Amino acid sequence: MAAVVAGTLVATSTPASAAPDFQLPFPCGHKWRLNTYDSTHAPALDMVREPQSQTEGSPLVAPAAGTVNRSFYHDQAGNVIQINHGGGHFTTYIHLQSRAVSVGDKVARGQGIGRVGHTGPTSNGTPHLHYEQGYDANGDGSASWGFEGAERVTARFDGKAYGPGTGLEWRNVVSRNCGQAAGLFGADFNGDGVGDLFATGTGSLHIWNGRGGNGFTAPDVVGSGWNGFSRPIGGDFNGDGVGDLAAVRDGVLNIWNGKGGNRFNAAQEIGSGWTHLARTLVSLGDVNKDGRADLGAVDAEGVLHVWNGRGGNKFTSAVPIGGGWSSFGRPVGGDFNADGIGDLAAVGTDGVLHIWNGRGGNDFGQAERVGGGWTRAMASTLMSLGDVNGDGHSDLAAVKDGTLHVWNGRGGNDFTAAEPVGSGWAPHFPAESGADFNADGLGDIFATGTGILNIWNGTGANKFAAAVPVGGGWAEFGRPVGGDFNRDGVGDLAAVKDGTLNIWNGKGGNRFAPAAPAQPGWTGLTHLISPGDVNGDGHPDLATVDSEGVLHLRNGKGDNTFSPAARVGGGWSEFGRPVGGDFNRDGVGDLAAVKDGTLNIWNGKGDNTFAPAVPVTSGWSDLAHRLMSPGDVNNDGQSDLAAVDAEGVLHVHNGLGVNRFDAPVRVGPGWNEHFPS
Repeated sequence: MAAVVAGTLVATSTPASAAPDFQLPFPCGHKWRLNTYDSTHAPALDMVREPQSQTEGSPLVAPAAGTVNRSFYHDQAGNVIQINHGGGHFTTYIHLQSRAVSVGDKVARGQGIGRVGHTGPTSNGTPHLHYEQGYDANGDGSASWGFEGAERVTARFDGKAYGPGTGLEWRNVVSRNCGQAAGLFGADFNGDGVGDLFATGTGSLHIWNGRGGNGFTAPDVVGSGWNGFSRPIGGDFNGDGVGDLAAVRDGVLNIWNGKGGNRFNAAQEIGSGWTHLARTLVSLGDVNKDGRADLGAVDAEGVLHVWNGRGGNKFTSAVPIGGGWSSFGRPVGGDFNADGIGDLAAVGTDGVLHIWNGRGGNDFGQAERVGGGWTRAMASTLMSLGDVNGDGHSDLAAVKDGTLHVWNGRGGNDFTAAEPVGSGWAPHFPAESGADFNADGLGDIFATGTGILNIWNGTGANKFAAAVPVGGGWAEFGRPVGGDFNRDGVGDLAAVKDGTLNIWNGKGGNRFAPAAPAQPGWTGLTHLISPGDVNGDGHPDLATVDSEGVLHLRNGKGDNTFSPAARVGGGWSEFGRPVGGDFNRDGVGDLAAVKDGTLNIWNGKGDNTFAPAVPVTSGWSDLAHRLMSPGDVNNDGQSDLAAVDAEGVLHVHNGLGVNRFDAPVRVGPGWNEHFPS
């Protein structure tokens, strides 16, 4: 390769301070050929990817943390970046196709800084990276580069020297630049540079450590007591290179700083006022290009806010980014186009995955539609893993039919086809609404009209197993409702007797713990309703209609307890029995009820308030008082409705999203005794 000419001739010196632990400036697992060439070139290195055809456009990442010292176009060398790593140590990158960083940007090891190319005449038109490690011998704040005698020194990667002799070549050098990227994009709790999985759906924190190649270890059960917290997120919030956790409880944001080996310090309370943001809390990675992990969340009005990390578990004030997010599920963050800047991904109500690429400065590009077929259940379990197969790209995962699937990122917002990793994940990512008593991810029907609790487990495609009689003694209780009130991943039951709310916590397999009297003060009620999560804190709530027709909400705390009743509004005596679900697929609990034969829906706004009633369809007169919301019974990820008609026939109305339902599907007769008028 031709020599690059730049700077002023100075004497090469030996660094006085130890250099950082440089890694190859390419994503983890990439293989490259390194050459020193002649004395006018060595100890600089020219690098081409193995195979060479993949060199052009390959992502370039920082080999160690530092601050961008130079980022410009040189008339001979093309696109050039130089990073100051402290202690007089610099790295310089030449002939780049593109530059993703600017002077003054702080970068973490593994963070994208640009792409390899062949710009500038001295590239000879051949895609490659001209790379130099340098030392500022004259103390002028940079390292001269590009010519024989410049302030360049022998390159070292992962502790091994590559040079300084001439005519040397190394083939298939594997990048071990694996550790830091998982902290910014995803979560790495054991410090091996591979993204990990984590969940608290059962009430205990489980961690599955990534092993590369989409493989994971057996779960490490780290600790219990997570029922009262929102679904946690992972990132490196104190900037120490080890994955941390963050979650909200009682409106307070908590952070557990990782210590490595899947161990954590005690929770640190960061700040209050997060109740309505808990459900959509997201770890963004680095969206303002300062090398620190940022947070995001969507408020009740559908506006996305960003809190930029400052390290040490500290964040700036919220920065509003833009509205329109009510039409999307819970967002996740990652670097999906491999440019080193945090991106967002979320599934719309149309079942299409969208990606918004970060542009730095808390700015995002327009949404790119990536692919369809994402059910509501998949949308609610969408997670960003970091890099789990060791190719340097951010990966996605979601649970479908109880099976974990991984989509490996390929950069450029492109992903491989889903790879099923393993089954049995439904309890760790429980349904957001409805009742699932056997933890298979499908909605079940239950009734106590005969005085005996019977459960019909959903089997998909609007079909149900034969009734399972669970136990008697229910005649003394009001009609029960279902939900996961202790946040352990298994459906529970709640009902009122003599003014006291009782909860039966599910144990799976249609079995329940004995009734636990949860709270008194539930007198004078005509209806008990399980609407899902209506205040955005990630916990199932309850609603009631009193004898005056007034609707009240009681927000769940995830531990079988509820806040005092909050008045929503009157006029509900004119409606049949209300039920709850997520009928517009926005992740917030809604209400449905029949008046004058018309089904009406009130969409929750995420702050204990509801939009005005939307009349949906007519023809519901015979169904008004035996309406039920079983969850998802046809396995398409939508909230469904069911009802028993005057002849005792059960029908299912499959949800289509956006408050629409399919034509009724006849399930079968004989339901009058279970759902008396």
